[in-house]
Amino acid sequence: MTCSNVHCRRGYAWVVGSIGRAIASSYFSDLQKRFSSRVTSGIVLVGLDDDIAVLSSSLQIMEEQCPAAFRVVCRYIRAVAMFDRPFPRASLCNGVVFIRRDPRIPATRVSAYLVRLAIQVRLYQQFKMYEVLLGDAHLMRLSYQKELAIMIHLNCGEPLISEQRAFIERCGSKQNRPPNPPPAAAGAAPSQRSPT
Repeated sequence: MTCSNVHCRRGYAWVVGSIGRAIASSYFSDLQKRFSSRVTSGIVLVGLDDDIAVLSSSLQIMEEQCPAAFRVVCRYIRAVAMFDRPFPRASLCNGVVFIRRDPRIPATRVSAYLVRLAIQVRLYQQFKMYEVLLGDAHLMRLSYQKELAIMIHLNCGEPLISEQRAFIERCGSKQNRPPNPPPAAAGAAPSQRSPT
């Protein structure tokens, strides 16, 4: 039996998910002790006061302008921590998501990113698509395309939208693992980076 076998890959993803869930929960609890936290729309937000303000603003924008996307985020994301470094995708298992802190990222971009994460959590939790944890390109593209739709709806700006489109095109076929989320577009301000 090779690791390309669906059962083998899913078993591996289940192990990774179990370990990731335990580590993410422990790490999130530690962050809650060290930083401010607040509950907004049923989602626990953790970070510096400015980070919590950005997260709250992004949820408010989403609630007002994209109520359907807002409901998906509220249903599948139970906690968001904003801090200095990224965290493995395995934290998606229990609906705890981590966003890299960057004060230059606009709240509308954070809103779209939360929708992407909520869709990935949904694919894992509801449909048991363990390949989400392994970065399956086809499944990732689904969430990236929804993120793009939200970015267009929230009018995130043409440089950001063009950057996201180019990123989706680079994801390639479903056999290949997608590249890292998009860096700043050429000639664009650093504020247009993805918050991953």
